[in-house]
Amino acid sequence: MKKSRMRHILSLFLMAVVGVAFIITGTQISSLNQYPHETINSIPTLTTMPSQETSSATTSLTTLTTTTDTQTTTKDSQETSPSTAPTTTETTPSSKKTTVAKPKTTTKPYTKPPKTTPKLQGAVAITFDDGPGPHTARLLDALKEYDAKATFFVLGGYLVDSAKKDNSANRALIQRMVDEGHEVGNHSYNHPEFIKLSNDQVLSQLRRTSDAISAITGEKPTLFRPPGGSFTRRITNLAEQEGLALVLWSLDSNDWRQNNRNVDYVYRYIINNVKAGSTLLLHDIHKTTVDGFIKALPVLIERGLKLVTVSELFDLKPGNVHPSYWWK
Repeated sequence: MKKSRMRHILSLFLMAVVGVAFIITGTQISSLNQYPHETINSIPTLTTMPSQETSSATTSLTTLTTTTDTQTTTKDSQETSPSTAPTTTETTPSSKKTTVAKPKTTTKPYTKPPKTTPKLQGAVAITFDDGPGPHTARLLDALKEYDAKATFFVLGGYLVDSAKKDNSANRALIQRMVDEGHEVGNHSYNHPEFIKLSNDQVLSQLRRTSDAISAITGEKPTLFRPPGGSFTRRITNLAEQEGLALVLWSLDSNDWRQNNRNVDYVYRYIINNVKAGSTLLLHDIHKTTVDGFIKALPVLIERGLKLVTVSELFDLKPGNVHPSYWWK
């Protein structure tokens, strides 16, 4: 009886254990079915994440390239398409002619001035540069003796007093020139090479000298001789602006050269070359020049030549160049 009862109790115990195990298993299964998204299979792994980023970047690049190509193709098709090309409208000319006003020319054209023809027969123009100087007074005495006239192209710097020199004697010579019928011209203020100067510098040279002359004579000069004969059309225009005509020469004695500073040389040059219509260049700052000219002066008079000023011999206007073959 005892063994039978023990078996019965053991059977019940086993059944109870099996029942409890069944209940526990059923509860776990029910819990898993209630939250299916939290299963391990739903969590992304590290091996799949880079793959997804690379795929996304590749997809974006492909999309961008495709879009750009599409835009380029569209633009090219628009540029080459006949339908988008600009159209040209032809206007039928009217039977009436329309007169178009020509613009005014502000720049004066460069035209060679007419040849200067002497107004007086048998006359010559003797010119002296770079003065007045220490020998100018003797020259004026000789000219007065033979009733001869000359043109003096003077330097403005010799007419204005400075801290080192009183030029009142030179101013007196200028006044005497005018009083005795000679002509005074502008030869710059201090003898620079004009083509190397700016416009403002050229105008300063011209104006200061003209002002210095007019302060003595009461009138501004109308003639200008560029130092060394150096000029261009630019210089001509600036001189014209100041009411000056350019006067060069037809005969150059070269009396300023050291080898030519000889009385006999100057004398022979004058009597062998001067003729009616000549414009002779000399320099009254050299004693040999003044002495040679005084020696040749009576010979010129005996030949019937009349010595007059440049303005008496030629009709020159501001901007003219005399002689005309000097025109550059």
